[in-house]
Amino acid sequence: MHFACPVVASDIPSMRERCGDAAAYCDPYDHDSIHRAVTSVLDDPDYARTLAGRGLAQASRYSWREQARTILAAIFDLQTVQPGQ
Repeated sequence: MHFACPVVASDIPSMRERCGDAAAYCDPYDHDSIHRAVTSVLDDPDYARTLAGRGLAQASRYSWREQARTILAAIFDLQTVQPGQ
């Protein structure tokens, strides 16, 4: 998404949460579903451009630096919890 490339993603909650409406989704266990999603992007340049534009907007909401801060904060918060709490 960061590079304006249309994305095909697994239709699972974590990917839907991260990608929102900026991806074409497929069943990761169904070859036909994967094929349909990829083909829909490759065969429709307007759809691909739409996904690419949405992807850039979606990617701008996230940063590795903020992700690292969030993880480190969670780790340090866990370290301050006493056993039995």
